[in-house]
Amino acid sequence: MRARGVDDYLAIPVACHERLQASAAPSPERKVIRLKARELVNQAAIRGWDQRRMARACGVSEATISRALSGHAIRRVTLLRLVRALEDAPPIPQLQKLVEDAGWDNERPDA
Repeated sequence: MRARGVDDYLAIPVACHERLQASAAPSPERKVIRLKARELVNQAAIRGWDQRRMARACGVSEATISRALSGHAIRRVTLLRLVRALEDAPPIPQLQKLVEDAGWDNERPDA
């Protein structure tokens, strides 16, 4: 087995960086995703989150969360941040029960 030199270690990050750039190239079919706004509202409700709290948990702006909650498309990286934030903060059982009883899991109630 040959010993690795400095050039070997430098080549690894450069190759990874080039792959990442190639995979992040904009493509119309992969650029944005539209979420089910009702489900996102439901997920926020059962965690006791408002838009500001959800934005903080995801590390995105409140405007981005507002767009998602309104049914507008968001970037894939934002979707991944949302999923991670939702996984990190489990639903509050009492709120989950209240939301189910209110029927928010099927439709959004009138304000």
